[in-house]
Amino acid sequence: MHKYLRAIGLSNLKNNLDVIHWINDVVDDALKNNRIITADITDVCEIRIDYSKLFGLAVRGIMDNGKFIVDYYFPYYKGSHYAKLRPFEIEKYTYNESYAGACENLANGISVVFYVNNPINFLDKYNENMFVKFSAMSVSGKIIMPLKKSKRQMNISKALSKKRSILINELKNGDDDAMDELVNDDMFMYSKMAKRFANEDILSVVDTVFMPYGMECDLYSIVGDIISMSEVTNNVTGEIVYNMDIESNGIEYNLGINKEDLLGIPEVGRRFKGEIWLQGTVDFI
Repeated sequence: MHKYLRAIGLSNLKNNLDVIHWINDVVDDALKNNRIITADITDVCEIRIDYSKLFGLAVRGIMDNGKFIVDYYFPYYKGSHYAKLRPFEIEKYTYNESYAGACENLANGISVVFYVNNPINFLDKYNENMFVKFSAMSVSGKIIMPLKKSKRQMNISKALSKKRSILINELKNGDDDAMDELVNDDMFMYSKMAKRFANEDILSVVDTVFMPYGMECDLYSIVGDIISMSEVTNNVTGEIVYNMDIESNGIEYNLGINKEDLLGIPEVGRRFKGEIWLQGTVDFI
């Protein structure tokens, strides 16, 4: 069964048999109410059931003589912020009709890979004029206190991040001087942080983190600032999901986590630490 079902308030599904019964009920209801989404260029169909305005369950398969044959399912979470990372590419997985997207984060030069949660919508319109809204789910996390920063320190941090993005962009265009400056900046930062690590905890030195986690390419270990927070209730199970607007390493996204899976009380200004599954909703502007 899918690990992230509990992130959308479906912790009541304890095993694969529970999931099969749940999905069969979803399919039966969709067939009765004619709520099956199709794409013109593929025979893949999709059923979506929203458990709130932010999240729900998607079931994909094919139609055969009026019968819906399930291929796979996944929980989805909707983003609300268009990512500033462009351009990005989309590629199909080999084992089913799922798609992965990738774009580069100029703040650190690392490629950001995400699971596309609405391929049925963009397959018929695929072109280069696409944007993405990031979202994420987590099944384990904790709240940690923020770093105390003065206004001057925050302005310096923003200026350094902007400078680094410019240098990385220049490096991509073949500027050797940009490479030298990036190396020198990294060596200076490493030396400065190494001295602080001798007497301080790592979370008092590092502000935010966004780094790959595990073997799957769309999983990340993150530490991020909480920009906004609200409680959302699954309208079927009644379980409460924390919806947090998170910013880490220049990437902003909506994060959903079951209230029972979060250690601590989330508040604006505090930080979230945990592992996430990153999704993206592809849109056209």
